[in-house]
Amino acid sequence: MRRLDERKKIVFRYRGTGKFAVRKAEKQAEAKERNEAYQKQISTPEGINEYITNSRFTATKNIGRKQITKLKSMLK
Repeated sequence: MRRLDERKKIVFRYRGTGKFAVRKAEKQAEAKERNEAYQKQISTPEGINEYITNSRFTATKNIGRKQITKLKSMLK
């Protein structure tokens, strides 16, 4: 029975107004903001080229082959 109670505790930890739930909501809001900025940038051919050639991404190799292929196909 003790294991069941521990699992239950974890399930409810991320709900409500507790510190973990608040941080989770903040992280989700930040992720939505980043995604909106990304979608806005890749909505134009200039933005796609800028995203691909931006030194911050190419230097760290954060853009994968699949993503580059997808972005280049969106240019056509």
